[in-house]
Amino acid sequence: MSIRIQCGASSWEVDGVLFDKDGTLLDFAYLWGTWSSLLVDRLRYRALGVNWETVLGLCRDGEKFHYDPLGPLAMGSNREIAAVIAGHLYLSGLAWNEAITAVLTDMKHVSTQIDELRPVRAMPGVFSFVQQLSREGVPIGIVTSDDTEAAVKHLEWLGMRTHFQVILGSDGHVNGKPHPDLAIAACAKLQIAPERTLMFGDTKADIQMAREAKLAGIVRIGLERTQASDGEEEQISHYEQLQWTSLTS
Repeated sequence: MSIRIQCGASSWEVDGVLFDKDGTLLDFAYLWGTWSSLLVDRLRYRALGVNWETVLGLCRDGEKFHYDPLGPLAMGSNREIAAVIAGHLYLSGLAWNEAITAVLTDMKHVSTQIDELRPVRAMPGVFSFVQQLSREGVPIGIVTSDDTEAAVKHLEWLGMRTHFQVILGSDGHVNGKPHPDLAIAACAKLQIAPERTLMFGDTKADIQMAREAKLAGIVRIGLERTQASDGEEEQISHYEQLQWTSLTS
């Protein structure tokens, strides 16, 4: 099933849709604000004097969570985030093997806590949009910097898992975002051409991946208009800003 999706001054006729997960389907701050707070609480005991919020690219204003959309927490894979943290532990005096072991131990512990808390909520309007695409038989997939198992779990918590035919995380590929590999692999699994596929994302890594995979286009979701556009994407704050029409095959 082909569809035409219109956003602002742009429109695309496509055969399938790819979504990023965090910040695109899920509220980034709600999940990763909780995750990072739990992790930082543990890291403080690993190395004194390290500003772990700055290392990860986040800050808190009272109870309000802010993150740098250009930072490692926003764009990095779990493996990349672990490497960043381990590097600072090494500089604080730990041997590299001890630093890596400490980081992976702490991240595993935090993952268990997240499983208990389940701090996930959908982005505004995404439920309806995904359900409509699914009802129309449009192939839809997820390409995320998170690990695949965690991504599947988060979608199950939201009750959205069954709508996606493909969910690919960075752990299953040598090159995650911003490289094009994930998008190309997802299109192959969905049996759709990249140039007939629209991407929804929220970071520069998503934009670069979509560009290098030669996707039809990208819609950037959830960012403030004050954040500069790369000029290659349309930006929305809510999925109800989209218009779409089914096309005959």
